[in-house]
Amino acid sequence: VVNKRRTKADLILKRLLVIFFLIIIFTSIFWFNFISFKFNILTSYIESFSIKYDYLLKEVEVSGLNNVSEVEINNYFEKYYNKSIFLISLKEISQKIEKNNWIESAKLKNNFKNKISIYIKELKPIAIFFNGKNYLLINKSGNIIDVAQDKEIQSIFNDLSGTKKKDIVKAVSALLINNEIYKNMSKVHHPYGKGEASEIICKVLEKIELWLFL
Repeated sequence: VVNKRRTKADLILKRLLVIFFLIIIFTSIFWFNFISFKFNILTSYIESFSIKYDYLLKEVEVSGLNNVSEVEINNYFEKYYNKSIFLISLKEISQKIEKNNWIESAKLKNNFKNKISIYIKELKPIAIFFNGKNYLLINKSGNIIDVAQDKEIQSIFNDLSGTKKKDIVKAVSALLINNEIYKNMSKVHHPYGKGEASEIICKVLEKIELWLFL
């Protein structure tokens, strides 16, 4: 008799738990749809208000570009033109822009009328690494920025080993594989700086040296 009562009680408990979870599921679905409906109404109202009073995106102003094209930045806003300027997520777009290897930071400002201003800070290459196929630009963190062009190779290593590509590659290769050259270079005083550049470059090149032997 006792076992039958326990079995019956367990069955009732299981049914109650199932009903409880079903209530939670249906309540969650209801509130999700309700909130989505309210959000859509609000979005529609903001869009209508913006159209009526001309709060629509008409212009994107970009500054600070040297290696990234303005067209590439404008592509992030293509779907927002002539849309409400209040419904544009600047944070989301900024995060997308900063995924570009050349870009260190992107600050976006909205004038809450029809214009968005973008202030770009690009990374500056401090070294070049030859992987056997391409010359790669390296930033201060040891990460690859892009494939180097001839003018970039010359501008970065003019003072180090002249402007000829052959001499540059030879000099960089020596830095990568010879620790003694690292030490000697770090002791050389440069008249145009504080003498800290060699130490920074050596730290980056130590990371690149690992890649060389992979």
